[in-house]
Amino acid sequence: MPLLKQLPHRGAHAPRIQVRSARPQDSTFLAQIILRSGRSHLAKGYWDLAVEDDGYDRLDLIEMLTVLDTRSSCHYSGFHVATVNGVLAGAAAGYDPLAEGFLEAGHALAEGFDFLEWSADEVSAAYARLKPYTTCLPRFSRGAWVVDWVAVKPTFSGLGVAGRLLAAVVGTGRSRGYRLAQVATYVDNEAAIALYRRLGFAVIEELRHPDFERALGSPGMIRMGRDL
Repeated sequence: MPLLKQLPHRGAHAPRIQVRSARPQDSTFLAQIILRSGRSHLAKGYWDLAVEDDGYDRLDLIEMLTVLDTRSSCHYSGFHVATVNGVLAGAAAGYDPLAEGFLEAGHALAEGFDFLEWSADEVSAAYARLKPYTTCLPRFSRGAWVVDWVAVKPTFSGLGVAGRLLAAVVGTGRSRGYRLAQVATYVDNEAAIALYRRLGFAVIEELRHPDFERALGSPGMIRMGRDL
């Protein structure tokens, strides 16, 4: 069943939610969403491990990846953004990580570190901090359309924005001929898991590791999937 048909109908006075493809000029907002999604319900996430400094480097790095010539999971072209009454409210990405020319996460991050002009020692330290994260990194099925970086600003929570974004992202995958959608989230992110279940996703695998939990405060990650 198409995702839009599974979403609740709202009254005539409900906020006006619109979803569109992301544009290069959305890069600053997308960086904020990617950072928020990486943290999810936790105090810190992937990007906090990559860049320890609380200064501007962290968001600068992510924003650069959204407009990098080589496409990666963070590239704006894979995103849909949602507005509520004309105000940017949330975003979500969809992509095929095995597509020709698609830059793997590690290689994209390396280009980002070059952009920040980090020394070899700084780059090595970043990868060392990220090592615990890789202990629970899901391996997506070949040929799957991957849903990623789903987040909504807290001001707009509870309005159905995430559901609309997921409908658009999954719909794009279906229109491109994909027959399977997959998504990953933290095993204790109950709100996200409940949303994905309502939209037809089911748990495929669960990954836990003590190093992951020590670094991030969550036991691990799960991979969920659904047919398109």
